[in-house]
Amino acid sequence: MDSLEHLLDARIIVSAVILGVLIGVCGVGLDRLVHNASRLYVSDLYTCVVASVFSYLLMIYEKRRRMILARRMAIAAEVNHHIRNALTAIVYTSSVKRDQQLQSVLKDATDRIDWVLNTVLPDGEESLKWPVQAPQWRPGNWHGDDDVRSSRR
Repeated sequence: MDSLEHLLDARIIVSAVILGVLIGVCGVGLDRLVHNASRLYVSDLYTCVVASVFSYLLMIYEKRRRMILARRMAIAAEVNHHIRNALTAIVYTSSVKRDQQLQSVLKDATDRIDWVLNTVLPDGEESLKWPVQAPQWRPGNWHGDDDVRSSRR
């Protein structure tokens, strides 16, 4: 029943009909301007119907896509603290062993994960504004989030 409500969203239906009528009116205006047509044709009605249907399908698709993305972001925000807690346990365990090489590798990995959680998957409404292929995002030459901010300036 939820998917039926999703398909019968009144705002989307009204918007699609209005958009179809606007496209049809533009077609009629173009016919009058270019061809000096003084009456409406069946093709004008057909244009309105087809434009309305395509607009409706596009708006339903976009609504569904936005819902999926919002769900993914909510899941990412929800698991954010679980990932941080697990990383904290790993880092503290490695510090007990006092292995400098292991601590360096873990610090590099946790810095990258922290950058992803804070920058790529922010909890706020600000959309994903991050450099997709940042040069700092390689294991051998990771510089952290502060260097990313300073390189943007």
